[in-house]
Amino acid sequence: MKEPSKEQWKMAQKFSYVRRFETNDTLLPQCWIVLRIDGHHFTQFCDQYQFEKPNDIRCLNLMNDSARALMEYFPDIVMAYGQSDEYSFAFRPSTQLYKRRTSKLVSLGVSCFTAHFVMGWPRYFPGVPLTVVPTFDGRTVCYPNQKAFKDYFAWRQADCHINNLYNTCFWTLVRRGGLSNLDATERLKGTDAAQKNEILFTQFSINYAKEPAQFRKGTTLARLAHPAPAVAEQLPVVPIPGPPPAAPVEPAAGSQAPSSAAAPATAAPASTTTYPGDGRDYRRAALASSRTDCHTLLRYH
Repeated sequence: MKEPSKEQWKMAQKFSYVRRFETNDTLLPQCWIVLRIDGHHFTQFCDQYQFEKPNDIRCLNLMNDSARALMEYFPDIVMAYGQSDEYSFAFRPSTQLYKRRTSKLVSLGVSCFTAHFVMGWPRYFPGVPLTVVPTFDGRTVCYPNQKAFKDYFAWRQADCHINNLYNTCFWTLVRRGGLSNLDATERLKGTDAAQKNEILFTQFSINYAKEPAQFRKGTTLARLAHPAPAVAEQLPVVPIPGPPPAAPVEPAAGSQAPSSAAAPATAAPASTTTYPGDGRDYRRAALASSRTDCHTLLRYH
């Protein structure tokens, strides 16, 4: 590569003053950094693809996979919490990633999350072309101590509980109770959590406490370094849907069907456990990260 001439160096120096207009966006040192990524105009996006109300397990699991990918991209994320169309990621207080610049963390975090959401779409929505681009926004907040850090995630989980209870009650009134959206809104106006639970149980025999924990409480991803085998075996396992199985190929007329002996053997993934009587494969929720040599645990708190 040719070295720049003196004239080129002078020209670069002439215009370098413009860098002084850049703002210093370095986040405070020794604070927990939380990056929150939110779906942008996701109500319209859900309506476009007719998501199941109040919760679409396909989209929730796609969000989980996108969050897991982001944790592998950013080795200093120690945990993440997601519910509905949002995910919060906690960076360790000592992180020096990108010199703690919020513009870098937000832009890279949102772009990485969105890219994996788009790439993973065909796995969870087979046969549904992605014609509307999903968009997410992001922000970073610093929390100076452990109490504020814990309270942040307690706040997000409380938000999950409040919203999911309301939405479960609302859509049950609409779909099973025959109410219009406006009537269901009026019916729930001023009701507290106990009254919503009562409506679900007395009118529709729904025990809200037995609804899937993923819907009621959200999803927590935690990074543990080298868990002991005994600990790893006790970790909860969650179903991770894969692509739909390929349709069997009918042999052409006059041709002989391939024998089972000739079929290549396929080894089961090391992280897969089959539960008797269930008929489905479950991937153990301890996923090795090639970037950080740690494990990502998926559980519902």
